[in-house]
Amino acid sequence: MPKNEKLYIRVNGRLVAVDKRIIAYESVEIISFEGLIESGEDYPDECESTEDTVLKTVMIDKLHYVLQTQILSDDEKELIEALYFSSDGEGMSERKYAAISGIPRATIEYRRRIIFSKLRHFLQG
Repeated sequence: MPKNEKLYIRVNGRLVAVDKRIIAYESVEIISFEGLIESGEDYPDECESTEDTVLKTVMIDKLHYVLQTQILSDDEKELIEALYFSSDGEGMSERKYAAISGIPRATIEYRRRIIFSKLRHFLQG
């Protein structure tokens, strides 16, 4: 951008000249980059790297494969689906699953750890 080029933003229907350091406009408050730094707010980078995206996709594909094959028993699949993929999309707690299934919560926790061990072994292999 040329050094003398003016930048404008529209405020209440009028164009207002602004400095190129201005990055956001909230209601009537103009926030500069320096102001954001000084505020101490943490603004995460929402851009995921290509490598992370590919790795996540491969892991999801492997997980779907595991759930569709006989690597896990039907009971193990049912437990994982209930705890992590139930109808509300959030999964249910071990305590709630124990109440519904009649299986002690400690047994559910033990089985979940065994399943994760199997999954970890398969996904790393």
